[in-house]
Amino acid sequence: MRSPCTALDAVSAVGYIGQPVHVQLEWDDDPEPFCRFGYVIGIVLPVKGVQEQAYLMVMSPGEDFPVEAYLEDIRSIRIADQIEGFSHV
Repeated sequence: MRSPCTALDAVSAVGYIGQPVHVQLEWDDDPEPFCRFGYVIGIVLPVKGVQEQAYLMVMSPGEDFPVEAYLEDIRSIRIADQIEGFSHV
């Protein structure tokens, strides 16, 4: 059973732009959650008829392209500075 991050919507997600984050994603058809560290470099907002779901663009070090983290798939998100032992410096 999925446990989505109910407190995260498009408005609250804007506060993560530019922040180093740890994102835990979960999908209906995959029993194991997927974790990603990176920087939120943008947010795509829903537009009726164009893009139905909002998502964060998360860029991880060493990757060429950002990952699309759809808000409905985010199980948890934390700013990396709040994670013990993690430094983005």
